Amino acid sequence: MKKYMLLIVMLVWNYALLADGANPGKPDLEQQFKSIREQSELVEQFRMLKAYQVEAFWKAVKDTLKLKDKTLAEIREQVSTFDARLNALQVTINQKDEIIKEMEHAGTHISVLGIDVSKNGFLVSVALIVVALLALATFAFFAFRMSFIKARESQKLYDDIYQEYESYKHRMVEKEVKILRELQDYRNRFVELKSA
Repeated sequence: MKKYMLLIVMLVWNYALLADGANPGKPDLEQQFKSIREQSELVEQFRMLKAYQVEAFWKAVKDTLKLKDKTLAEIREQVSTFDARLNALQVTINQKDEIIKEMEHAGTHISVLGIDVSKNGFLVSVALIVVALLALATFAFFAFRMSFIKARESQKLYDDIYQEYESYKHRMVEKEVKILRELQDYRNRFVELKSA
């Protein structure tokens, strides 16, 4: 009987520690146990307990256990609710992470002719193409300018040669006319000499 009593006291003590402050209006198990011990009678080295006190204590233990079980069930229900909410929030976070990754990818990449290219790579490529086109345009401009200068020099040379040719032609025509007149004069004299 002493062993059973000690076992009951130990169980009650453990549950009392778990239910610390659960029922502020009622005395807790430890207080009830102390009350029973103080009201017990000592008979030849044994403590004698009154049956109604043990029954009341046992009822308090069962009530405490029921309260603990109820509280534990409520806590488990809350934990399962929190787990469900946590899982739902985790799914939402994963979806938002995917959306953020897609937005980040869209912000750092561009599709050119169906090819996915990073914006930095695209900008570098465009900059290189623009620099190459500017270099080509500069080369073409200088080549055109050189060609234009050469063409102007050729035109000036052509004009000088044409002027020289025209001047030569004009002199030759004058010389030819002069020679023709002299020839005509010689013919006229010859005819005069022949007829005289």
